[in-house]
Amino acid sequence: MTALINSFPALNRLRAHLDANEGRLGAAEAPLAIEVLKEYLQSGAILGRTLRDDTARFRPSDEVGATIAYLFVVTVDAATHENREGPLAAYAATEQPLAKEAGELHAILRSDEFLEAAGRRPLHGGLKGCSTKKA
Repeated sequence: MTALINSFPALNRLRAHLDANEGRLGAAEAPLAIEVLKEYLQSGAILGRTLRDDTARFRPSDEVGATIAYLFVVTVDAATHENREGPLAAYAATEQPLAKEAGELHAILRSDEFLEAAGRRPLHGGLKGCSTKKA
């Protein structure tokens, strides 16, 4: 698992930030957080639900920090389950902070490249993993 985690440099930088700042996350970290989500989706979500552990550590320090936490929750949910893209698409259609970035995430999630890399995604929780492919 360590070799797999090392292939996610943005995630490693985010984890270092969370460690150094007691989980505080705000507007200044938004570009890094979006980079983590893009990295995750571009991998075909091979980390599965691992990002949920990181999300649980978030201590939003402002409105954008709260939005980052929300985007992590809905993006991981959509990446690991079929037909769960609605909240991400709905947020992308707003004028809220990071809506443009949410649209970019949604585009990756709906791309042929993601769908091929992710493989079968369960409709409901309780089933492990998203991808049968190795990293």
